Amino acid sequence: MDVRIERGQTVGLLGRDDWPLQRVLQTFLRLHERFDHLAAQLSGDEQQMLSIGREFRAVGVPGGAA
Repeated sequence: MDVRIERGQTVGLLGRDDWPLQRVLQTFLRLHERFDHLAAQLSGDEQQMLSIGREFRAVGVPGGAA
């Protein structure tokens, strides 16, 4: 299945707003640069960034760090 970064960052989110998409893209600048790419086209490191960003958006940052 072809999934773009934006779609990968919105799947399963229930309205959390402490880590909006823009914050993820500011934290992981490489994802911002490759925003229009398919997730499958990302390198392994970029896929990890995508996964971490999705986790931050879903449950927040461990320890409540900003």
